Amino acid sequence: MPKLGLSNKEWYERLRSYAKGNFVFGRGQRPSKISKWTKEIEKIEKCPKMTAKAVRDPLGRKLNCTCGYHKEPTKHTSDQPTPPSVTPTTSKTSTLTKDNASTVTSTPASNVSSATPSDVPSTSNYSFLDIPPGPSVALGNQPAEKSNTPSFIKSATDFSLRLPIGWKENMAPGDQAWVGRALFIAKHKLQTTLLNWWYPPQVKHETKVASSNQYFLRRLFLWMPRKMWGVDFICPNCKQKRSLRSKGLYNRVRLVLDTQEYYYLATEYMDCNACKGTFIAWDSRMLNQLSDGVRARFPVILTRKYACDKSIVTLLRARTFGNSPSALQSNIQELYSQQWLQKTLSYLTDCHRQRKTLNRKFRY
Repeated sequence: MPKLGLSNKEWYERLRSYAKGNFVFGRGQRPSKISKWTKEIEKIEKCPKMTAKAVRDPLGRKLNCTCGYHKEPTKHTSDQPTPPSVTPTTSKTSTLTKDNASTVTSTPASNVSSATPSDVPSTSNYSFLDIPPGPSVALGNQPAEKSNTPSFIKSATDFSLRLPIGWKENMAPGDQAWVGRALFIAKHKLQTTLLNWWYPPQVKHETKVASSNQYFLRRLFLWMPRKMWGVDFICPNCKQKRSLRSKGLYNRVRLVLDTQEYYYLATEYMDCNACKGTFIAWDSRMLNQLSDGVRARFPVILTRKYACDKSIVTLLRARTFGNSPSALQSNIQELYSQQWLQKTLSYLTDCHRQRKTLNRKFRY
């Protein structure tokens, strides 16, 4: 007889046991790579409750489950108590108008002697991450209550919406925020004064809640010779010398390897009205049309898949006996580890200081 796979119910039970640590996948027990259960296993392995050894983060906040398998399944019980008898009466209820003003109307209401457990909303299962951002609205004559959402979760403006859609695929969420705020004044609209190098803002150590995104931001190199210096590029495909038209920002950013950390490379692209060809500003055919002084400002060596800074190539020139590319790779990896350790130490130090401040406030 052919071998039958597990049912959906059996897979849910197995993944729930795997999330709790009661089950380990043996040889041949994992699903195929194209199966939907493989994605569920990846969610479990990336869940904070699965990866973290502690129950709380450095600030003392409780870690929340993101995969959904660490939560107990909701039990639907049919033996609910019978609702009491309802006597229709007339009472005054307050309704909310468009102007947030309360108006009193006479509507039929229900005089209930007691409420069932399902009628009373419970807020014990909600954390502060589940609360939607935005101010709360007062109902009737009751004063508006302040939202319990921390200030670092909600923001007045989402600056990442100003970026091209393709930039978000290779750019971290923290970098999307500062690049959208510094480089753009509106959606897909650049600043009037453009520079080559754009650096992230410095960390504000006096903030109440430390966010790890602020400590691991990357700088950006903007390469737009046509817009910044008015360079007239010629189409390399057409026999006649036809100038290229600007098409704006290229919808992808490249990640460039430097000696101590990565940085982003953004550029513009042009098209030809005659042959309908499209050319990126970092293309070698475009770089060869620049003068030596302008071309020397471009600091990147590109391949089809990878990009590295010219400083890496400078280190390769000093190769001698015993100084192989593997040794250079080890040295660069050591520099990256040292840079990452310094940023992590700064982040954990601020978390420890802020946690001591919170404990001092709660003590009094």
